[in-house]
Amino acid sequence: MPLAAAGLVLADPVPQGFGMDVELLGQPTRALNDLRADRLASLEPVDLGAVKAAARPELVGYAAAAADNAMDLLDDAELLSGAGRRARAYSAAVLAIEEFGKAAGLLALALMPEGLRAQAPVRRMLEWH
Repeated sequence: MPLAAAGLVLADPVPQGFGMDVELLGQPTRALNDLRADRLASLEPVDLGAVKAAARPELVGYAAAAADNAMDLLDDAELLSGAGRRARAYSAAVLAIEEFGKAAGLLALALMPEGLRAQAPVRRMLEWH
C-alpha cells in the first residue's frame, strides 16, 4: 500500500547524497540492506589470540575501561528515564549490563594463570557477556 493511500505524507523529500537509493510511496527500496551490508563489510574480527596474549595489566585496564563505560551508560539511562525517554533508557541500561559482563570476563582472564588463559574459551566468555 502506498504511503499516501495510508494517509502518511512526508513533509520533505529524502535528501540525496547519503549513499542510499530510497524510493518513496511503496516502491521497492534497497537502502536498508545496502547500508547493513556496507556496515558488516567494514567490521573487522577481534583478534582473540591477542586478547589471550595480553599482559595482565593490559587486561585489567581494559576491564576498568569497560566498567567505566558501563557506569556512563547507566548514568545516561537514568537521565533518559528522568526525561521520560523510557525505551532509550532501557536500551542504555541493557548496553550497560553487557559492558559489565565484558569487564567481568576481561578481569577473569587477567586473574587466570597464563597457562590456563591460553586454553580459556575467550570467544565464548566475551560473546556471552
